[in-house]
Amino acid sequence: MAKKKNATPLSRYDRVKLILNTAQGDQVPDYDGYRRFWELPIDELKEVVIYGIRMIAEPGEDDSDIRPITPPADSGGCCPHSGAMLPPKEEVKEKKEKESGGSCCGGGSDSVSDDYSARRGARSGLIIGLRGEFPFNHTQFPPLLWGTESRVSFTDIQFISDWIDDGCPIVDASPNKQKLLDLAAGIIEHFRSKKTENEVRAESGQLMVRKNIEDLTAEELRRYRAAIKKLRSRNELDHRGFDFWGRVHGNSCQHGWEKFFPWHRCLMHSFEQEIQDFDPFVTLSYWDWTNPVYTTDNEQTIPAAFQMWLEDADVSKLQLAGLDKADADLIRGKGNGSVNYLGVEFPTLDDFCYAVFWESKQKNYYDFISKVAGLKQAFFDVLEDRNPLWCPYRYLTKNSYSSDRYYKNAANMVTLQRYHHHYPTQDDMEQILAIDNFTQFGGGNVYNQSFGTVDMDPHNTIHIWSGGTNPNYDSESKDPLEPSTGYMLNNLTAGFDPIFYGHHVNIDRYWAMWQENHPGLNPDDGNSVLTPFNLLVRDTYNYQKMGYEYAMSSNYIPLDSKLESTRVKTTKLNISSRVKKQYKKASIRLHNVVQPNQSLIVRVFLNMDHPEDDSHLKHPENFVGGFTIFGHGQCIGSEGHCDPPSRTTRTHDLREQHHNTPGNYNLDATKAIQQLLSKGDDDFHINVLVIGTDGQDLTDMLRMDGVSLDFKQ
Repeated sequence: MAKKKNATPLSRYDRVKLILNTAQGDQVPDYDGYRRFWELPIDELKEVVIYGIRMIAEPGEDDSDIRPITPPADSGGCCPHSGAMLPPKEEVKEKKEKESGGSCCGGGSDSVSDDYSARRGARSGLIIGLRGEFPFNHTQFPPLLWGTESRVSFTDIQFISDWIDDGCPIVDASPNKQKLLDLAAGIIEHFRSKKTENEVRAESGQLMVRKNIEDLTAEELRRYRAAIKKLRSRNELDHRGFDFWGRVHGNSCQHGWEKFFPWHRCLMHSFEQEIQDFDPFVTLSYWDWTNPVYTTDNEQTIPAAFQMWLEDADVSKLQLAGLDKADADLIRGKGNGSVNYLGVEFPTLDDFCYAVFWESKQKNYYDFISKVAGLKQAFFDVLEDRNPLWCPYRYLTKNSYSSDRYYKNAANMVTLQRYHHHYPTQDDMEQILAIDNFTQFGGGNVYNQSFGTVDMDPHNTIHIWSGGTNPNYDSESKDPLEPSTGYMLNNLTAGFDPIFYGHHVNIDRYWAMWQENHPGLNPDDGNSVLTPFNLLVRDTYNYQKMGYEYAMSSNYIPLDSKLESTRVKTTKLNISSRVKKQYKKASIRLHNVVQPNQSLIVRVFLNMDHPEDDSHLKHPENFVGGFTIFGHGQCIGSEGHCDPPSRTTRTHDLREQHHNTPGNYNLDATKAIQQLLSKGDDDFHINVLVIGTDGQDLTDMLRMDGVSLDFKQ
């Protein structure tokens, strides 16, 4: 059987005819002597006049700029906003010189000018008729097409108008140009960039985002680990090194008073700058210890990003260091082993050894590898190389232990009860965020030296819990690889465990959340110096000045700021089920919106393809919110006076921002997300609609760098 050839795709011209034929149906009325006038040869179609109205407007001076049309509106009255009924320009000019009064539209010369600013498609009788505007609003004629109750959809009207704007071509424009037209009309979707979120944000001058470590993409996590690995390769005398900053914390950290939050914010920022000197698009990620995903059977664990695992190549290296073949086979699931442990993540090496060796050999593996010279260090080396976020000196505190689990000295185990603290919960943090004064929340000034609530618990608790006491510590052996406590348990060593930064970035995030809830409540002594950072306490009040913001999950869709749009439609964002269950707030942001000359109304929706003027009323569950952009208007300065400013300034340019600097618009999407989730609509994409104020046609469109949907905890 012969293979069926693919059908040739319709040209835009053919699609225009198909749209009109489908809408017209079988009944074809008399259009002033014409029948299906759109089926005429293209040169004749361009000249068709029905009852004195040109179906295809003559080209104007500005028709080279391709812009989508506005949504349909019932304008009513005698004013043809599209300009289709205007006399020739010569007559208009003469009329402007003679007339001093206004028209029935209250306009005079201004409304004539606005009419002629419309593009060719919007001036064409065919488009005016399909939109149902004067005189096709039952004042003189019914809307097109006649003889049918079917109306052409706005999307198809816009498609036809764009085709007229392009000169009614028989042969299609280049695929790239057509794609731009479809993007600007919201017909096709804007997709995510293949770059990381921070790369895309940086390109448009946006703040970097610090994300929940659970929500890093595979590439973001790989690059984060690569940066930490690079810093760990440097010695502690190198100010760019991981150990150098661990020593800074050990020597200078501030606790027990109001500098706790500002000082650690500076430390996180300074360390992050060292990371970004290596990879400018990597930020620190936070570890949200209250997340229920870390609690099972009343036992807590740490994010998988910080855990250890072995690959086959690592086992081979361990064999060279003294691991016997039988034990290697157990790890690989060979021989007497039935479970393949390669690639399986474990919070600590002790957990790994217990799972692999205790059941089969009834032995403590720490005791075994201590007897093989170099084997313990080899384990540490291959595991740190495999995952630079792992640390061997991390002994997670457990509330209970299996009675058959063997430890060298189980009596040394630290429990949370011994420290009279409990592992922090989400309810705990909600209560803490409700505190209404900085002294109680963050600590007192230099005169009272009081601990803030956060500093004590959860901060201290998580340090103790994640550091813990080594169950294999033996005071007699004095093994340097078996310290009595984990790094995080001691101020002097906490900064040497990579999980320290995940913990303290989360602490900083809670301060940022508290600041949002209690604006203006800051530490007393804003002029106090934060050593060794050469910054004052007040320099830390606005964390965004340090170049970052927080999001549980950030979903940024880049757009071309040169693209003029009446609609925007993004691809589905594929939000994880965990985020949808655990988020507290959601927001949509339009990034770097360029100020138009014309005032615009912008409405933002979720999952509302091709929204119309009244969609916010008919579908409130999809409506996120809207705003009006105040138009710049006609420039009265010299050439270039009102051009959008450069996105970057010279190093020593200390002037205020240019008055036309693009800005961001933020909308709270929490309610819309909740409503959509409640009806089972659990995948989201963003839709934006742009319309003119007071029903005016659009002469300017929406231009911006991107749009994002962010979730916060």
